[in-house]
Amino acid sequence: MKKLLSKLPNFPHRDKIFHALGCFGITIVAALILPDALFGIKGLWAACGIAAIVGIGKEVWDAMGHGTPDVWDLVADGVGIAAAVALLMVL
Repeated sequence: MKKLLSKLPNFPHRDKIFHALGCFGITIVAALILPDALFGIKGLWAACGIAAIVGIGKEVWDAMGHGTPDVWDLVADGVGIAAAVALLMVL
């Protein structure tokens, strides 16, 4: 994965954008998989929880010496989750 990412052009806040897009995608996919996610608030909360756990898990992994942990990555994760919820509420 690092090889693939290294081939992409470097631009400001690239890591944060990837965090936001990743959690956005995880939330959307989880919402589509969970049975009542599009029609019930419980499924939507579950989808948000899944994306948040993945984001927090990534930062814990980084903190264990596999990367650089950053609280702003968690903020970007939250932005991605919020954007997914907004889109799902409109649909």
